[in-house]
Amino acid sequence: MAGGAVSVLGAIGTAVIGLIKERALERSKADHQRALENLKNQLQGQLEGRKTELQTGLEERKSELQTGLEVRKSELQGGLELRKSELQVELEAKKFDFQKELEQFKAGIADDLAAHNARRAYEYDARRRLYTQVEPLLFQLLEASEGGFHAVTSLVRTQQRGNLPGRLDVEGYYLRSIIHRLFRPLAIFRLMQRTTTLVDLNLDPSIRLRHTVLKECYLTFTDDFGIAELDPALRYNPNRADWATARLQAPEENWRQGLVIGLLDRLTDGMAVARGAVQDVMNYGEFETATLEGGSLRSAYVPVQDIFLNFDFVHRPVLARLLLVYAILIHTLMSIYGRPSDQVDFSVIVTELLNKAENREPLRWWNDPGTLHFDVVRPYVDRRLQQATTQGAYVKF
Repeated sequence: MAGGAVSVLGAIGTAVIGLIKERALERSKADHQRALENLKNQLQGQLEGRKTELQTGLEERKSELQTGLEVRKSELQGGLELRKSELQVELEAKKFDFQKELEQFKAGIADDLAAHNARRAYEYDARRRLYTQVEPLLFQLLEASEGGFHAVTSLVRTQQRGNLPGRLDVEGYYLRSIIHRLFRPLAIFRLMQRTTTLVDLNLDPSIRLRHTVLKECYLTFTDDFGIAELDPALRYNPNRADWATARLQAPEENWRQGLVIGLLDRLTDGMAVARGAVQDVMNYGEFETATLEGGSLRSAYVPVQDIFLNFDFVHRPVLARLLLVYAILIHTLMSIYGRPSDQVDFSVIVTELLNKAENREPLRWWNDPGTLHFDVVRPYVDRRLQQATTQGAYVKF
């Protein structure tokens, strides 16, 4: 019994103690719950305070950035306006320069147009001169060239018959007519020189080509020393101090067989005559009258006559070569008459002349078939004709 009471009391005590512990635990839990709520409230307050601080800082930073942006925007706007102003100034300067260049270009165009119109007017006048003054001379030149060529063939024919020295030993019709026919084409050349310029001639390549070939014919009469040096070279010394007697003893070496340019100019210039407004060359009758004693052309004629006095192809070999060159050049000149300049082949023309017997024989004064006079002068002729196509205003020999 007593043991049972103790057990009950023990159980009650245990229950009381459990209850007390539970109540203490409940109170502790409530205390912790209140502490937790207080801490939570504190942290919530701190969070709200920090949030407010951050919001305030953010607003302040935002305000600062906005202010900085406005300042930068203002600065950029100012720089943009300044650059815009600078570009406007540059644009105005460029516009001014362009306008100035445009005005200069327009002025240049106007000058070029004026120059072109002036050039066209000049070329029109030049062409008119060519066709009204030079074309008639070229028509005369064709006939005169035939006369010059036939003068050489006449000398050759007379040589072949053995009569040449006797026909040229005194001043007479035959000698004078030979000189007139030989130099009449060259007198026309001098008229063309006075009538035209190089610019005029370039307007018509065909006329220019005939002019330059005729110029080579003209210069050939002044190149006796050059012709004497053709292979095989000839002994030639007409300038020796005792030439007056030496040329009678050895005419092939000491008789002058060409002309200085001044004497050639004097004769050919003196052969010009005016027929109204037209320039012409003396016919034979006028030439004969002018070259007789007391005639207007006598002083210019005598030195030219001298190279032909007592001439024959054997004892004046330099002049013989010169006349052969002249005949070939004159024949070439006649051959290109009326041909466009771009259809002229001088090599073919000369080869045809020298290879065909009917063309070549009238120029062969020698009887020995082995003599190669044509071969001797051919390189010289080729050089002259080559120069006629390339020389422009100048000559090389």
